Amino acid sequence: MRCLVIGNPENRRVAFFQRALHERGLPAAQVCSYLDLLRGRVGPDLPPADWVRIESPGECFEVERALIGWGLEEADEPATADLESEPGRHRHTRACHLGFARLLARLEACNPEARWMNPPASILAMFDKHAAHQRMRTQSTPRPEYHGLVTGIDRLRAISAQRGLSRLFLKPRFGSSAAGVLAYRRRGSEERITTTLELERPSGKLYNHLNPRTYHRDADIRHILETLLPDELVVESWLPKANWRGYSWDLRVLVIAGEARHVVPRMSRSPLTNLHLGNRRGDLDTLSAHIGASRVAEMSAAAERAARAFPDCLYVAVDVAIRCDLKRVAVLEVNAFGDLLPGLLHRGRDSYAAEVAALLEVN
Repeated sequence: MRCLVIGNPENRRVAFFQRALHERGLPAAQVCSYLDLLRGRVGPDLPPADWVRIESPGECFEVERALIGWGLEEADEPATADLESEPGRHRHTRACHLGFARLLARLEACNPEARWMNPPASILAMFDKHAAHQRMRTQSTPRPEYHGLVTGIDRLRAISAQRGLSRLFLKPRFGSSAAGVLAYRRRGSEERITTTLELERPSGKLYNHLNPRTYHRDADIRHILETLLPDELVVESWLPKANWRGYSWDLRVLVIAGEARHVVPRMSRSPLTNLHLGNRRGDLDTLSAHIGASRVAEMSAAAERAARAFPDCLYVAVDVAIRCDLKRVAVLEVNAFGDLLPGLLHRGRDSYAAEVAALLEVN
């Protein structure tokens, strides 16, 4: 079985997949660099392979810059000089997505016979929170109440006031890893936002930070919203998550070949539970004993239902929460690149080994 990986060659994700191939006695995957594709050093016609794996383009500034450039060109917007390396800077999320979509569409069009582990169109749908929600609706996936897309502050406040919702979650339509996510509270005319975004003064630049912070000042809140809203924010009702040992928690569930496999509780003191933010991994067996195995099974089943909205994908990572009263499960997110779960085993295999085993079953 020959595999081809489209990714950043230096990234540990590529190394983990190569290790999984090696452990099964399979040849190393050929790696096609994002940067080579974006800079035209290699064409979009891929070399022959039994399977093509599209990896995350993240964690490489030069790739990010190239994707933003492709996206601005796609949108017929002027190139910007605001593309110097600033680690953690939150900017141009829509342009970056458009650039990624343009690249993947070109790859898909030029390789009609390719067998994709996760096809380009489905990857892009997972990165578009509005499109992902629409897909999940077709499978009756349990979700937080969804209030659509907003591009202006007045519309956001109208949703809060007209629907009597004092707490909302606002998410960039095109985003991942909690970047730019806002936990929004409104009581009367007072607003609060909890987010991982750090507002730099006096420049007004926003940076993704590991530690969530809460903003109370009207000027800060308006600036953050006015910076993010032009790229569209998805609005969802706030689901009060269950609490365990003083932490709010949810589950990251990796669904492979339709089956929930690797499951890890994510525990946080804030509303944002992403593990890369320094939050804790919980022990699944201990949690299951606390809330009951049937509830964990219900959450895993919800993840499998969400994955069915992407039937041509070998694997889908799904984030699932349960209300604080333990009576309602909801799928929060689907993630095309959420299989980076180092050290987490299912039936003795890590996530990459399990994916390779699934490939061998269908090859």
